[in-house]
Parts: sequence; structure tokens; C-alpha cells
Amino acid sequence: MPAAYLSRYAEPDTDLVTKLPGQWQSALVTPAYKETGAFLDSHTAPERLLILVVNRPDNDSDTRWAQQLLEMLGAAKWQQAHISLHCAEQTALNGDVLLIDRCLSGPPLPAKQGVGLARKIGCDIACRLHSRQQILCPWIGSSDADALLPGHYDTALSGLPTDAAAAMFPFNHRPESVPAYAVTLYELHMLYYVSGLRFAGSPYAWPTIGSCMAINVVHYQQARGFPKRAAGEDFYLLDKLAKLGGVAHVSNPHIEVSGRASQRVPFGTGPALRKIADLSSTAAFTSYHPASFVLLKAALEALRMAAIDSEVCLQQAARHNACDYSHLRSLWQQFQCDNAIATAWKNNPDNKRRQRALFTWFDGFKCLKWIHSCRSQHPDIPLEKALSDANWLTSFGYSADSKNPVHSMQNTLADNQVRGPASIGPNPARN
Repeated sequence: MPAAYLSRYAEPDTDLVTKLPGQWQSALVTPAYKETGAFLDSHTAPERLLILVVNRPDNDSDTRWAQQLLEMLGAAKWQQAHISLHCAEQTALNGDVLLIDRCLSGPPLPAKQGVGLARKIGCDIACRLHSRQQILCPWIGSSDADALLPGHYDTALSGLPTDAAAAMFPFNHRPESVPAYAVTLYELHMLYYVSGLRFAGSPYAWPTIGSCMAINVVHYQQARGFPKRAAGEDFYLLDKLAKLGGVAHVSNPHIEVSGRASQRVPFGTGPALRKIADLSSTAAFTSYHPASFVLLKAALEALRMAAIDSEVCLQQAARHNACDYSHLRSLWQQFQCDNAIATAWKNNPDNKRRQRALFTWFDGFKCLKWIHSCRSQHPDIPLEKALSDANWLTSFGYSADSKNPVHSMQNTLADNQVRGPASIGPNPARN
């Protein structure tokens, strides 16, 4: 599949690096749009190739920021069209930079494809170089220009489990253009959702931040790369990768990400922080009702039972989880779970394969849709109340009395386990 991916699905930019000189231990892909060069110090390192995708959407003609950024890279040692290699010995940087200029000398990106296409271009090039043994590590680091990477980043990258398709790193947001409380609320909301998925037994339970992930080159190509989307590209790629080899939620390295309000993408961290900062009070910030995760837990429990016995007793799952049967049944029918069970039994000869098929079907996107669908009966409530009412949160490191509940939850959730539909119930990540 890797050879087929590079010949059929990789972006045309990859054809421009066939004569690139050099070899590196690892690769880091960082897209940059309207950024300064402040990130270059932590994103460059000896033996690491920073694949820097400087880009702008085709509906934005401002290039002044890019001109200033490119000046910091100095003269190119090698160049082919809009791709150039800038070596550490010629600059004040810590390592080499492969610049993909999709802003000035190269064509801008279609606005609707945005950061997804930028990440895909960079990762496709990393795959091409890995296939030529110019990148040795099988893991591609994925980051953003607002992330601060620790000095041992490459060591952690090389120690990731070989059987996983992707890895998510723990993180924290440093407040920049928003109050600290907005950052805390946002992180609590994100970790509350992940812990809710863990409680429900979903094999798709990890945070999704594009600057805090690594991708295995083989599985990346099997998934046909990053989706070309202006937002959510990380979520949808991880959803695919989970089905191929699982996602490891590792405890190391810890990434520090900018907590800044932004409207560069239609949804994500920047817009969410702006929305929180504009609220009249912290009590006005709402999150999912804990009952939604109880309903999800009952549904996933019923799917597990259905892999063994096609005659699902949904009432039993409702009783076991003390949730409303009529609402559970309504959601079950809305998501056509009975049809999925019938298909799983038709196409799979044993329990294990049926279970994998069912949890490949009921993926991370369906979990999110399920929680959103629960709002008809269980509307969002203030986050503080949700955290108080979710009595299962203590199992995931949360305590209202903790001085830093975000840190405690991060430490508990980042448990070095590989999760995915192939193994309902995590496998050790051996890192």
C-alpha cells in the first residue's frame, strides 16, 4: 500500500523532493499561516528535519508575514521550484528546515482545504523521504507553529509503540490573548469528554489536537493521508487510524500549546477560546450532560452483547446502567444499530470479528453524534455542574478540591495504552 499511496494519492509536491540531498533521524511537519518565526527554535533540532509548510488560503492575499518568516531561514542550500532546504550551519537554527512555500513562490491552498491540505503535503513528503531512507524514524511528528516542543521530543518519538497507528501526547495551553480561566474551562471540557468516552467503554477515547500527535508512516498511507479540510482534519484522520492499528495515548512528551483566540479556522481551539472569553460569566459555559455518556455506555454494552448473541436485550443494558429505556431505544433506532448488528453477523464468523466490525462502525464520529443527539432529552448544563454530577470522573483523576484538576486528569488519561476497535479494552503501549 505505501508504494501505491505515493504514486496515486500523494500530493504533487512530493515529486519535487526526489533529488533532495541529506538524511535525518526524524521528521516534524509544521504548517504555518500568519505566524512569526518564534516557533523555529523549539521545532528545529539536530538530526531532525522540520518540514515547514508556509501557506495561505487562496482568499487571502496578505503575504507580508511570510516574507518576514522566510527571511529568517536565510539562503537555500538546495531548491526545486517552491521547495527549498535551509541547513542549520547557514542559519541560527538548531536543525535543518525543508520549506514548502505555498504562499509566495508556490500556489496558495484552496480555502476549503486549508490546514488539512497543508498537513497532508508535509506528511506526504515525509513519507516519500522515509521510503528513500532519508528519514529513518517510522513516526512523523505533527505540530503547529504555536506549540512549544520539549528537548527530548525526538527521543520520545523513536520510543513510540511499533504496533500503533498514531499517538497522542499530553498538553497544556498557555494563555496568550485570553484569560487563564478560559483556557482552564476549555481544557476541562475537552478532558471531561474524553473521560466520558472512557467511562462509556468507547475505544476512541483520546484528546484530538493536531499539534500533539504523531503518525506511523505505514498506517498514514493506508489511511490515505490527512483529509483536505479547513478544520477537524486531525479528528477524522485519527478516527481512520484507530481502525488500522489503534491510537496510543502516551504520557510523554508533554506539549505546550498557545491558548489564543482565533478565527483562522471555522472551529477548534481558537474559536472555542474566543467564545468562552466573551461569556458574561464562567457559569455560562456549558458542556454535555453526564446522562448522555450513561446512555452511550448502555448502547456500547449492548453492542458488545450483540457480538455474542444477535438477539439484543436493550432493556437489560438500560437496567444495568440505570438509564431511560425509551430514550435509549429511540437513539438505538435513530442510529440503525440493529442493521449494523445484522451486517456484522452476516459478514463475520466469530464473536471477536463481529465485535471489531461493530466498533469499527460505531467509531469516534458516531460517538460524538450520539452525545449530540442526547441533547434532545438531556440539554447541555454548566460545566461546573457536569463535573460535579459525573460521579465517574474521580476514576479519571478529577477532584473539585484539586489545585490543578486539568493536570491530574491529563496524568490519568495519558495511560500509555493503545486503543482501537481491534482491541475493545486497551493494550499496553510498550514505550
